[in-house]
Amino acid sequence: MGDQNHRLLNITYVIHSSGTLVDLGADTIAHQQNCTRHLSPLIPRCNALTRSKQLCSRAAKYFPPGHLPTCQQHASQRVRAGRCQATEKCGHMCLRIASYDPPYHLCLVHDGGKNDLPCYLLQIPTEIRLMIFRFLVPDYIPSCQYYPWKSQGLHASMLRVNRQLHTEFSSVLYGETPFHVSLSATCINFYGKEWCRGFTYASKNSNQIVGFDSHEVIAPLIARRVQQMEVDISINGLCLRSASTPKLALYGITREDFGLFEVRDVVQKFVQLFAQNHVCKKLLVKPAVLGNHDWELDEMVSAVTFATEPFKNLHLIQNPALAPAHLSSVGSPRYRCLVIGEKDSNTTTDDTTYREYQRVWSECLKSPTPSGASLRDWRIIEREHEEQVARTYLKNIEKFVALLYKQERVGKSQKIARRDWTDSAFHGIEGVLHIARVCSENADVSAMEKIRDAIKTRWVNYQRRFQNDSHTIARSIEDIGFAEDIEVLPRAEYPEAFEFSRKKLLTTPMKDGTWPELVFEDDAPKWNDPGVTYREDFERQYFRTETKEWARLKTPATVRAARALSPHIDLYSSKWFNVDRLHTSGNISLRYLEVGPLGFVTYKYYSNSQ
Repeated sequence: MGDQNHRLLNITYVIHSSGTLVDLGADTIAHQQNCTRHLSPLIPRCNALTRSKQLCSRAAKYFPPGHLPTCQQHASQRVRAGRCQATEKCGHMCLRIASYDPPYHLCLVHDGGKNDLPCYLLQIPTEIRLMIFRFLVPDYIPSCQYYPWKSQGLHASMLRVNRQLHTEFSSVLYGETPFHVSLSATCINFYGKEWCRGFTYASKNSNQIVGFDSHEVIAPLIARRVQQMEVDISINGLCLRSASTPKLALYGITREDFGLFEVRDVVQKFVQLFAQNHVCKKLLVKPAVLGNHDWELDEMVSAVTFATEPFKNLHLIQNPALAPAHLSSVGSPRYRCLVIGEKDSNTTTDDTTYREYQRVWSECLKSPTPSGASLRDWRIIEREHEEQVARTYLKNIEKFVALLYKQERVGKSQKIARRDWTDSAFHGIEGVLHIARVCSENADVSAMEKIRDAIKTRWVNYQRRFQNDSHTIARSIEDIGFAEDIEVLPRAEYPEAFEFSRKKLLTTPMKDGTWPELVFEDDAPKWNDPGVTYREDFERQYFRTETKEWARLKTPATVRAARALSPHIDLYSSKWFNVDRLHTSGNISLRYLEVGPLGFVTYKYYSNSQ
């Protein structure tokens, strides 16, 4: 058998991975004849497969050149062979006979991989490697791969080769390739991942938006390295109809406001991923209002600014841009398809305000510090503290809601006979979560405390009703047999299952889902109240009295309400007032004037009796 090994190793060249013949040289050939480290375990046995696709166990009798040894019965298979190109411990090329598997034809000894294998990719200049990587990386990274074929997307196996190739490939992937992101009221799609919520808050989906920690679902390193992003924000008008749905009408909440706050909440959670990203070179946000609605142009603009304002919490973006907003309305004959934010000779609408907002929005993202909303100019330190407390309340409430749906999902998977929390004690919790979002934006800590107390009271009542029912059932079980026939009462043997005390409920039982204890009235004054100074910017309305200040988000509903109060005032007019003008309506006089370069308008109301 040793002669057979030497006869098979008596070669003067090997086939390079590129397909060319490489001469081994006299020293290597002489070494192969004497070194025992190059003997192949494939030579003594047959390397063919039987009819049952099992490896043949016979001894090798046939040694054709360029093919693996086989027995006489399987000589016709002619299994192609190669020579292992790894480096042995003796310092010479291994050259053991192995299965033909280019480029290296690794033998059984080196099949697990070695650090001394030649890497011809690293031998070319770095500039050429980067050009190769640009061909491997797609033109853009889609927000999600199309299931089930996943025909589009990134297969980044190059990142797992070694550290040098990982660094070079990452510079092309994260530095030059735009990442597409898709945001809507129901899901976040980014980097091939998807977090769905739906109208039931993703009770069947493990990737929940409600209460999710952004740094747990996406590695912070990825979020900090992405340098180019294109974000599509979809405001679906089919979900934002002005009429209240029966479920939300219990709380006096319109589907329009509910859907808008869901979109804004999704955008805020996505912005959390990139709050620490200081290397982003390009950020393009493309808002779109789609579906069936009857909004006017100023209402559409308010919806877009409402959804895109959270991006102002980012900073140090080198090239931020807010794309023209695509507005399409199926139900309105006035606006079939409209693009605002760019000059178009075919567009007769006046969108100067939105173009001004695009400029201000870009400047905020370029600033060295997070701009956020323009509330800090109006709020005192105590107000900022209230904002932080309200945000903490909202985060904990979201975690609580996420836990409810997680427990329900676990109970259903394990077939536990238990009523869902959201159908019993916390029925209608989605409306409560919406109220919490509104209160968080308004920095209303007292309202947050009221929500906390309502949840606590409902939980106590639920437990007390459960204990009262358990007390009745436990007594009925004990009464099944006669007392003289029972040596030990069940309550003495299993006290935890039979000892229940009856307690009164904290409040009168109420219909599930109504939550009448959470009826809130906004304490902010009206803009036509006496002694109120009113100011607005693109996203908010501000009210000031001598003792207190308020700030409220501007939504299509508030725009309609303001238009109804003062139909002669165009909140999004491109012409600023240069002189004081006086308008009298009943007992209230209105004076409005221009303040600031960004189009902020201040309104002051005085009683005619003053």
